[in-house]
Amino acid sequence: MQTMILQTNAGNKPTSFKAKVLNFGKVWFDIKTWQTIFSFDKMEDKCHITYNSAVESAFNMHTKK
Repeated sequence: MQTMILQTNAGNKPTSFKAKVLNFGKVWFDIKTWQTIFSFDKMEDKCHITYNSAVESAFNMHTKK
């Protein structure tokens, strides 16, 4: 069994749960908070990603219509 430790502003959060998302693949998730962790590398294969800290503190995913 593998474990991923998320480093967040609320502290470290270990999780060992994985799920399969339709049309995406396997992802990590936290069963207590229902957080889903998508790999940046895999997301980059699916859509264009932008980040501009001068505008907002967010990664924006641009999908095809």
